[in-house]
Amino acid sequence: MRKNHVVWLCLLVLTVSSFPSATSDHSPTHSRWSIDVGTSEAIIEQMEFSSEGNLEIPVWIDNRNQISITLTLEYTIPFNADFEGPATLTLDGSSDDSITILLRGVDVENLTAMDEEVFEIVGTVTSRQGLPISVPGDSDSSSIQTIIPLNEVNDTEIIEPVAKEVPSLSAVASIMVVAVAASRKHE
Repeated sequence: MRKNHVVWLCLLVLTVSSFPSATSDHSPTHSRWSIDVGTSEAIIEQMEFSSEGNLEIPVWIDNRNQISITLTLEYTIPFNADFEGPATLTLDGSSDDSITILLRGVDVENLTAMDEEVFEIVGTVTSRQGLPISVPGDSDSSSIQTIIPLNEVNDTEIIEPVAKEVPSLSAVASIMVVAVAASRKHE
C-alpha cells in the first residue's frame, strides 16, 4: 500500500512540474516591460532643441506581461526646461503605448551652441492588475543627450558706397550679410 502511495506521489510531482510556466504570471514584471526614448522601430540617442528652444521627445513603453501594470514616471529635465508629460501611465497586459514629452522654454540664444545635457525618464511599477505593490522598485529607464543648436544670426554691415550719386538714385551701397554662429556663453 505504501509503495502505491509513493508511486502516485511521484506521478503527481512529475505531472505538476511538467506544466509550462506560461500558464500563470506570478513572476516579477522586471524585464518583462521596457521604456525607451524613441519609437517601436528605433531608439533615439540624441536630439537637438529647435531654435525656439522646444523639443518633442517620443517615448515608447512595451508591457510584455500578461497583466496590466501602472507606472509612476519621473524625469530628469535638461537646461531648466519647462516640460509636459504624464506622471503615471497604465498599460494593459501584452500591450504597448507611446507618449510625447514636450520640453520648452530653453533660452538657446544665451547658451553655448552644441552644449549637451541628459534627458532621462524613469518608470517604476506601482501596481499590477490594479492592486498596489507594497514595495515598489521594479523600474526601467531610458535617456538621451539633448543638444543646444548652432543658431545663425544674420548681421547687416555696410561696406562702402560703390558709386557716386546718380540723379535718379539717392545712393548706391554695397551691403554684406554676415552669418554669425551663436556661441555666447551664459554667464
